Amino acid sequence: MKITKDLQELLDNTRPVNEVLKSLKRKNTVEFTEKQLENFEAFVEVQMGSLINMADARSGCQMTGMERDEWTFCMSNYSELEKASKDLED
Repeated sequence: MKITKDLQELLDNTRPVNEVLKSLKRKNTVEFTEKQLENFEAFVEVQMGSLINMADARSGCQMTGMERDEWTFCMSNYSELEKASKDLED
């Protein structure tokens, strides 16, 4: 895992926690694989179709071909994946 300068300063106690958190909120510090972003795109397509309850991983996996852990990853990291997807579009 790569430690950013902000996190290292936090670990070294050279910056107050609130300053580091503000800095991290301004940055997209999460990096996703191409596969994770593709899965998220498929997840959103299912969501926009409004055919299933998105918490129903079994149905979602059947519709997208994802594994259960990939489906739940999309659910758990929705906001970050959404931001990363938008950043790629820009």
